[in-house]
Amino acid sequence: MSGISILNDQLGGVQVTLQDDFSAYDASMRSGVTLTLSGQQAEYYLRYRYGVGDQTNSARLKRQRAYLETAKDIAVQKVKDSSSFVRDVFRALDDSLITDVRSGYIVNLANKVAGYRILPILQIEGENRIGDNGLNEFYPDADSLMQVLIEACYESAQ
Repeated sequence: MSGISILNDQLGGVQVTLQDDFSAYDASMRSGVTLTLSGQQAEYYLRYRYGVGDQTNSARLKRQRAYLETAKDIAVQKVKDSSSFVRDVFRALDDSLITDVRSGYIVNLANKVAGYRILPILQIEGENRIGDNGLNEFYPDADSLMQVLIEACYESAQ
C-alpha cells in the first residue's frame, strides 16, 4: 500500500473532483473541490472510507474507478512520451514491490500494452444494507450481475 503515493507522484498527480469530505485527514480535501492529488492525498482518496461520505465500500470503489480512469490516460501518455517512464516508476517503487519479474520485461510489456484499446470498467449495480452482524453488506442486482458477466466473458458475434 505504500506504493500508492509513490505511483501517484510518478504520474505527476491525478486530478479529481471530491464528492466526499476528507478534511478530517487533510484540510484541503473538502467536498466539491477539484484538486490534483499529491502522494498521501491519493492514499486517503483511494483507501479510506470510514468517516468519509456514506462510508460504504461501493463509494470507495466509485472513487477508485474515477481515479483509475484518469491515471490510465496519464500513464499511457507518459509511456508514449518517454521510453524511460516505466523503468523510472519500477525503480521508484522498488522498496514497495516484491517480484521476480525483471524491469526489462515490465518495460517491454508496458510499451506493448500502451497501444491496446482499454475497455471501460464494468460495475455491478446493487444496494448496500446493514447486515445482521451490523456491518455494511453489498447485495448485487441480479440483472446487472448477469449483464456484467456477459460483457466481460462474451464477445459479440457481429
